[in-house]
Amino acid sequence: MSMTQAERWKTRYEEVKDFIDINHRNPSRHRIEEHDMLNWIKANRKALNAGKMKPERVEKSTIVDFRHSTMFERTRHCARCSESLRNFWK
Repeated sequence: MSMTQAERWKTRYEEVKDFIDINHRNPSRHRIEEHDMLNWIKANRKALNAGKMKPERVEKSTIVDFRHSTMFERTRHCARCSESLRNFWK
């Protein structure tokens, strides 16, 4: 039995969310194995910005945040690391 479009979207969403949670960054265009996830993010970002994303997906997009840049994510991650280091050395 094949998956519905909604099931495929949810599966890819979970894959991308897990990737970002583990790696603290978006998929890279420089790594071939990450291209499918990157293309999925770009397609969803385009749909979101055009106002064509389904309402139930818009809410989930704030968790992955299709609009943020990799640099923003890196900055947030570095800030968390810096805070951890400050607490460690107290």
